[in-house]
Amino acid sequence: MINYKSQPGVILPITMFFLILSSITVFSFFKWAHNKRYILNHRIAVQKAKYNAESGLADKAFKTLISTHFTAVDTVLEGRQLDTVPWEKRYRSQGIYRNVELKQDISSISTVQLLASSEGVAYVKNQKGDIVPVTRKAGMTFDQKSLAAYMYLTDSEKAGGGPFVFSSGERRNVTFGAGDSMGGGNIQSNGTMVMSDYGCPTFTNTVWITYGQSIDMGSCNPNQVFQGDPDTMSMPPVKLPPSGYQLTKNAANFIYDAKAKLRYDGIMNRDTLIMTELDFNEFGFRVKQWWYLKPPHLKPNGGLPWLFALPTSLEWTGYSGSWQSHCFDTMPPYDLRTCEPYLDSLFYYQAKTVTFNGDTYVGENPIDPYVTAQHGLTHFDFKVLDATTGEPDASALIKDEQVYYTHPSVIYVKGGPVRVKGTYTGRYTVVTDEYVTYRRHAWPTPSVTYGAPPVDTVWCNIWITDNLINSDVPTGDLSLVQPDENCKDGSDNILGLVSGANVIIANTRENGARNHHWFDDIVIDAAIIAFDESFAMQYWQNTINGQETTPPWADGRGISRFGGQTGNTDYRGYVTVWGGIVQKYRGYMMRNNPGPYNTGDIGMDKDYHYDKNLMCGPPPFFPSIEFENDEKSVSMAQYGAID
Repeated sequence: MINYKSQPGVILPITMFFLILSSITVFSFFKWAHNKRYILNHRIAVQKAKYNAESGLADKAFKTLISTHFTAVDTVLEGRQLDTVPWEKRYRSQGIYRNVELKQDISSISTVQLLASSEGVAYVKNQKGDIVPVTRKAGMTFDQKSLAAYMYLTDSEKAGGGPFVFSSGERRNVTFGAGDSMGGGNIQSNGTMVMSDYGCPTFTNTVWITYGQSIDMGSCNPNQVFQGDPDTMSMPPVKLPPSGYQLTKNAANFIYDAKAKLRYDGIMNRDTLIMTELDFNEFGFRVKQWWYLKPPHLKPNGGLPWLFALPTSLEWTGYSGSWQSHCFDTMPPYDLRTCEPYLDSLFYYQAKTVTFNGDTYVGENPIDPYVTAQHGLTHFDFKVLDATTGEPDASALIKDEQVYYTHPSVIYVKGGPVRVKGTYTGRYTVVTDEYVTYRRHAWPTPSVTYGAPPVDTVWCNIWITDNLINSDVPTGDLSLVQPDENCKDGSDNILGLVSGANVIIANTRENGARNHHWFDDIVIDAAIIAFDESFAMQYWQNTINGQETTPPWADGRGISRFGGQTGNTDYRGYVTVWGGIVQKYRGYMMRNNPGPYNTGDIGMDKDYHYDKNLMCGPPPFFPSIEFENDEKSVSMAQYGAID
């Protein structure tokens, strides 16, 4: 003990060391715990942000995208807070979504895609106590379903497309009967589907029954008629035409203006019409345009200026009758409207007659008030065509060129009808307007007495003048190139025909207009839409000799064009369609007795098949399916977080 010497100041440093060490340990623990809490809160905020982004898609994007009123290419919608927590305590809130961006884009096969993205925001306190945002984005993509999904769709099951589709002021009823077999694609009508009492159809796919409608089964057994799985289901009424009809025209790669010669000025220029023809081939298509005049008309370039629009200016030969003398009047008023060629043209081309007070022209009226407009006497073959070859006179040609295929294309014939035929390679949509108006070519000199020429109408029909065939199968039988459920082993060639009025199988020799009971078939590989009337046969131009050869039953031109009559029938064979048919009213392919055509068969029998290649990729910019509840039909192509 004597030798033990205390070391002064040792206890305090040791104590301080352990105090500091323990403080560091405690501080580190709290810092670790605080950081752990922040990490946990941050993870929670990340999940909140993801959910908020998805809320923006569900709350704003989806409802807007599927609305028919959404037509913008790029739109940003406002977001919103998802609860009512005060801003200063927002780290406790669910957060917000913002920058809901909507776009329309085009897929690799030229179909419309709808894209949406949304940014979700949540808040968290960081280690410094600051409130910071955490953001995440989510997106979704929809493929907009097109009307090419339909094997058969009508707005009404009433008749349309040509003369005498009305009876006692109402459109005639058309029924499904023996020989009507449909399947492969969607089947629906906004009207009442009626089964015949004289034979029953077969539907091998599900038939969609429109809300509020029913099916009149007649004497048919439902179990035999409906063979789809399931046999029937419900669907909202389909909107025809949809807003996508205008989008199709806006997307055109090729525009052929048929209004370029509408130049009426009342002095030196009259309106002249233009016909367009598309002849598809292995390289693309050959396009021709030629001017024509719809009767009644003057001689080409005749009667100009207006002062010289005399009866002798009319284009006519070989007429005789009670009005012939007025064609050679030597005294005023030189009213060409009293000349027989004028009356004849009104009668056979427009189903109108003229009213006179003595020798004075009073006015004109339809022969039948229901044989007018898009279901009246419409034509595709005016006098500039050679009677044998069907080719236009060289002096009438405006355009004749080969267009080479490079990519899926929309061909827009603006303000006029179009004739189509040929064998196509590639993907095309042909689209027209509904109608075009013009000032009648033949009219007396404008004055107080006569006034301006009447405004006449040409319906922008698509006229099928010969086969329309997919080049993958020269026979047109697309059963050989139908894809499987994964869209393999199909065809890359697709054609869509979209008319604002009618799609009509023209009465041509190639389509079976023969003498002595010769007939031919026509094959059409295309998705067909007739928005303001029907897909129909041109039965009103036939070779039957009788009352059916004069308006308003028919135009009497078939006999003169094809050199004689075939007796009591003008049967032309079969129309085979591989595609789909969408129309406002149901067009006739055959007319016969009973009805206004009290004859044998006039027209063609039907052989319809759905082309499943249309499901795998519709024609470019083909109009979309839109419902009367203002919603579009879409299918989700992609959904998830965006990095």
